[in-house]
Amino acid sequence: MKKICCWFKNWIVIIGVLVASLFYFLHCLLNVFNLEFRQWITYLVIFISSILLIWGIFQLIFKIKKRTIKVILTTLSIIGLLILSPYIIFFAAFSYLPEHIVTRDNTKLVAYVNGFMHTNVKYYDYKNILVRGSRLRLYEDYGSGGFDPIQNSQGIIYNVKSYTWYDNDGNPIK
Repeated sequence: MKKICCWFKNWIVIIGVLVASLFYFLHCLLNVFNLEFRQWITYLVIFISSILLIWGIFQLIFKIKKRTIKVILTTLSIIGLLILSPYIIFFAAFSYLPEHIVTRDNTKLVAYVNGFMHTNVKYYDYKNILVRGSRLRLYEDYGSGGFDPIQNSQGIIYNVKSYTWYDNDGNPIK
């Protein structure tokens, strides 16, 4: 067990790159079969690979023998992280879409709610806990708002302004 911990500690940057590369390869492979990872899987892999890369970079910096170079690189890395942090938080906050598993017309679907300024919901085929279909099945437009019509804790009835069902080829069904 101690050998495994030492090996992992020495190769942490490589492991972070391998995690991200494997995820990208699997993402491309799933796209061939019209599938995509669910949103929570994507965020989890991005989080894990980012932590591994940052941890590994600092570990490599601390292995440097010359103290002045080590201090300069550590300072630059911390300043870089502080500069990038607001952008990362901004991106994470505005790229997140609430995800729900719903049933519409006896079909199990994964719904993504975009409720920032104009509320709309996009539905995709549910496959399992890890993946979903990549083709849009149903699009609902609720107009202006900023609410989540699926996770409705107050019992408000939201009216759909328009909706469109799509076939297996992505063409609207009239």
